[in-house]
Amino acid sequence: MVLHKNIFPFFIFYTANETAFHVILVMYFLITVDTEADNQWKRESPRTVDNIRFLPRFQKLCEQYGFIPTYLITHEVAVDPFAIDLLSGWREKGTAEIGAHLHPWTTPPLLPDEERAVPEKRFPSQLSDDLLRQKLETLTRTIQNNFSFAPKIFRAGKWGLDERMIDYLSEFGYIVDCSVSPKVNWRDFVDSSKMDGVPDYSRSPVFPHFLYSRKGRKIFEVPVTILYTRFGFTEFFFPFHTRLGHMPYRVRFFMQRLYRLRWCRVFPETQVSDLVSLYELAGKNRLPIFEFIIHSSELMPGGSPYNKTRESIEKMYTTLESFFSFLSKQDVNGSGLQIFADSYGSS
Repeated sequence: MVLHKNIFPFFIFYTANETAFHVILVMYFLITVDTEADNQWKRESPRTVDNIRFLPRFQKLCEQYGFIPTYLITHEVAVDPFAIDLLSGWREKGTAEIGAHLHPWTTPPLLPDEERAVPEKRFPSQLSDDLLRQKLETLTRTIQNNFSFAPKIFRAGKWGLDERMIDYLSEFGYIVDCSVSPKVNWRDFVDSSKMDGVPDYSRSPVFPHFLYSRKGRKIFEVPVTILYTRFGFTEFFFPFHTRLGHMPYRVRFFMQRLYRLRWCRVFPETQVSDLVSLYELAGKNRLPIFEFIIHSSELMPGGSPYNKTRESIEKMYTTLESFFSFLSKQDVNGSGLQIFADSYGSS
């Protein structure tokens, strides 16, 4: 069990006055990049990191509009000389942040079925206590040794966070996590025989909050932005989608389509107007954050199922540039996750 404590309760219950809203409610635009091996959607899951050479264009776009991306890196990226040099340079200039991203199937110690040509891709939350701690320690120490700093930001691969990780992350010095994907039950996407340890975030808040373990340790959670966007649905109806989490999958699927569940990310069908509507709804909900997610491999032609050609990459960049331009003209602050956590996560 993971205990949630919302540190922005007035955003939900309107218990603060308007002055407090203006003082505290500054929307931060947070860009998170799952920085990992090429095309991890493939069953074979190559461990090459050619996509890292496509990051400079994305970084340049972020810098153009004053935004600070947070690169959440896997073990294979953390040991790649080109990636180390590239990402370290941006971090030292203060134009990017670096955090950890745990893919169990690429992080030592590897199980026999993780070393196969078609590896078993477990959620981190499905690992045994010892193996989870060992893999997290390996990833953390590798980043410390190769980048000369201790990572403070974490995202679990496949969004697989559980209570044990709160204890381990706290032990290894992490202060902020961004693994929670509100309104999504990942059990809907796995075989019924492999559900043990698969996370269910269907009742998790989209607001920043603290996650507590039963041992009393905590970590500041900054969830990716996922909202219902139809019929004026707002987070003030949170009890509704809490109940929705208990409904059968077919009912949830229908309701999610009906209320148009949208992530703050770019898919091939995404229009700029979709992202603008999502931003406006985030403002209507008085969210203090607007958290964007992209995978590094999505920036390389053929690096993901979403962008298989150069043309699809150009279309994605056209959408991103238009959206970043729009945000730069709004009352939005570009921020890294650690900067935001240092400001709001010390409560």
